[in-house]
Amino acid sequence: MLVESLSIENSLPPAKPFIIKSGVDRYGFSHVLARYCNYIGTPRSFANWIHGWIYEDDPTVEDLLCSGLPRDVRVIVRNERERLALIGDGFRDVIVGGLPFGYVKQQHRNRINNSLIAYPPHSTEAERMATSQVEYLDYLESLKADFDSVFVSIGFHDLGSEMHRAATSRGIHVVQGARPDDANSLLRVRAILDSFEYVTSNVFGSHVLYALFAESAFSFCGPIYSLSAPELLHNASCEHWSRNYIEKQLWILSKSFLVAKFSRFLCSHPSLGVKDKVFADDQIGFFNQLTPSQVVRNLGWSPLGQVSGYANGARRRLLRSLNLHNN
Repeated sequence: MLVESLSIENSLPPAKPFIIKSGVDRYGFSHVLARYCNYIGTPRSFANWIHGWIYEDDPTVEDLLCSGLPRDVRVIVRNERERLALIGDGFRDVIVGGLPFGYVKQQHRNRINNSLIAYPPHSTEAERMATSQVEYLDYLESLKADFDSVFVSIGFHDLGSEMHRAATSRGIHVVQGARPDDANSLLRVRAILDSFEYVTSNVFGSHVLYALFAESAFSFCGPIYSLSAPELLHNASCEHWSRNYIEKQLWILSKSFLVAKFSRFLCSHPSLGVKDKVFADDQIGFFNQLTPSQVVRNLGWSPLGQVSGYANGARRRLLRSLNLHNN
């Protein structure tokens, strides 16, 4: 088991921790864009780029996690619906550019025959998961007879956790999930997805879209994860959330949501997973992508843009300082 896990890990780009200076840097996206624009280094970015897949017909500024941003900051979103949502909330500079993962090219063509990787829920920088997913891991263990390889992606913040130990004790191969401060994080995620024929999960999230974009057969199988109200309200950030947002999160992280919105991916077995690159291209905003010259202009990567970006940042800090002094 260790040999096979090491084989996958050795085929991935190495993890390269770095200091995040802007939202564009998260998961190494600025490094992806630097290569896209033929830059040797990675300039400072003077914009925010929305990372996650918000599956909403009528997204709000809260859904897009932009409530706390100054309204004069440039924000790049995946589609026109998201742009209009922010404009309607007072943002003055919103650009449509697709999701970051859409800019990550296929990393290789070496899918492992009859292979499966599972994506259970994971912790974040702000909040650690209370569940160890033992029931779901028992289900994955039962699938070992049906696949030549069964892997599970354990989130970076869950490495060494009870869930991690439970997976290895069941003989399930573990691969590290995305890490926000890894310059190669998005490349690693794409390389992982390029390695597996089948991808399965028990929870909704951006990984669903990424798997479909990488042309893996995706399914929701096994014991579906549902987040309870007490678990959600334990989140330290919830005091700033509206009731509507809380109710929406509980709905999204439930089986009822999957039945209502993604029933075609609810399968009795991961080998019956569904491929849908057309849906993925649309949802990821693939045809909304910016050209290299547009990326440089909108992120302030030109020499003039860098000077202007740093000057505007200094001005905002000065104004905030004056406002705090006056109050």
